[in-house]
Amino acid sequence: MKILVLTTSFPRYPNDYIAPFLFELFNEIKQLKHEVVILAPQMKDASRFQKINNLEIIRINYSNDPKKQVLGDGFLAEHLKESNSNKFNLAKFMIKTLRRALNLHKKNNFDLIHTQWVFPMGFFGLILKYIINRPLIITVHGAGVFLAKKYSFLKPFIKLSLKKADLIIFNSSNTRIESIKIQNKIKNEKIIHPGINIERFTSYNIPTHPDRELFEKNDVILTIGRLIERKGFQYLIKAMKKLSTTLQNIKLIIIGTGPLENKLKELVKKLNLQGQIFFLGEVKGEYIPYFYANSKLFVLPSIIDKEGDTEGLGIVLLEAMASGVPVIGTNVGGINDIIKHKHNGLLVKQKKPKEIAEAIEKILKDKNLSKELSLNALNTIKKNFKWSKIANMTLKEYRNLIKK
Repeated sequence: MKILVLTTSFPRYPNDYIAPFLFELFNEIKQLKHEVVILAPQMKDASRFQKINNLEIIRINYSNDPKKQVLGDGFLAEHLKESNSNKFNLAKFMIKTLRRALNLHKKNNFDLIHTQWVFPMGFFGLILKYIINRPLIITVHGAGVFLAKKYSFLKPFIKLSLKKADLIIFNSSNTRIESIKIQNKIKNEKIIHPGINIERFTSYNIPTHPDRELFEKNDVILTIGRLIERKGFQYLIKAMKKLSTTLQNIKLIIIGTGPLENKLKELVKKLNLQGQIFFLGEVKGEYIPYFYANSKLFVLPSIIDKEGDTEGLGIVLLEAMASGVPVIGTNVGGINDIIKHKHNGLLVKQKKPKEIAEAIEKILKDKNLSKELSLNALNTIKKNFKWSKIANMTLKEYRNLIKK
């Protein structure tokens, strides 16, 4: 099969933090002897024409200023709020992408179009579908649905895309529920979760990070994510305050950057937790497995933010589980697609520092529970989230469409 992929985010290199699940999926499909061409936004740290593991990526330039080449970093909704120039650049990118896709189709004669995110790529994929008369698959991640909530003028475009696509793939059951609130009649749908590269997190050749002294004689709690409201990090920080009087030698490592960084650091200072909580900023992808492997526990304290946005699934939970680390997550978004309470992790209510603290204490004090959760988590990953399985599920849907 010949597959054209349209996306607003794609990794710049192996183990990049930007949408790594897309590289893993289409790399797996490529390894199964299918042709894949990916159109994505230009990024300042990526060349216009790339091959990563023989996967062809063409990056569409929309600004000659590297500082404005931000649309592909995975935070499109935030960038659209930042400035009108980003909105203009998005429109420019979409028009140029459509033009490039048409030219590529003349050369390659694609069998189908697979777009990532229901907007903007889903809608422009719909236009392309009718021009070249090829099946359209849209994978819906949480962010696209959130755009319909925040920007009412986008809702008709998203609604039409959900209605007219030949197949809608949802990344979680929660994303499906939220999408059906926008368009209740979807002619063909499937939930296919992203997978995880298990070998990356179970290798014996994991490079050591320079901050390894943080793990010496300490029980490290790890969390990773963009420092934004819906990640709920302030509630985990408050939970650490409650734990400071009951547990010795615990540390919290926060990996990630974002607009709330200064506010979160001020909260740490206010609670007098400077010696217990460490912000490491953006960490290179090659070191991420080291942090999982050396942590006692991983926590994803996501919330539903004031604008209604929440966690689409929680890829970092899959990474932690593949690493053999017990996990705690809040019962929001797609997190409960992954965590089954008291089986492969613990679920707590959102915005409840006391519940988070109690769950952390329970795992750290009960080694048998910690071991049981970790083993069940790893088995969950091996059974349901291997990329070979996810790729074959996706290819099965491709074949069904082409047969029609």
